[in-house]
Amino acid sequence: MPQATSDQRETRDEALQAGLKVAIEVPLKTARAGLAAMQLAQRALAAGNPASWSDAAVGCAAANAAVFGGVCNARINLKDIADAGYVAQVRAECRQLSDDAARVMAEVQRAVDALG
Repeated sequence: MPQATSDQRETRDEALQAGLKVAIEVPLKTARAGLAAMQLAQRALAAGNPASWSDAAVGCAAANAAVFGGVCNARINLKDIADAGYVAQVRAECRQLSDDAARVMAEVQRAVDALG
């Protein structure tokens, strides 16, 4: 994009910021979906076929990787965002997603340990 005038620079900066927010939102969606999948796997472990508990546990672990990867990818782009409020909001959501995923994974591990 042209940068010859202050209006052009401002337009360019706004476009870059919007693009960075998309680059953050996509992996955040992945992390959110990963947490939802973890919660489903946890329910399957608790109420599903006892012969397939390992499938639910491994599914939960794989979904945990999606949460971790999504959070990492979202956070790496925050350094270039000018909007401090947006940065704080995304950091808080990333912390919450990570904490929730860790809690679910620990609960699944305890359930697996109890099964033998």
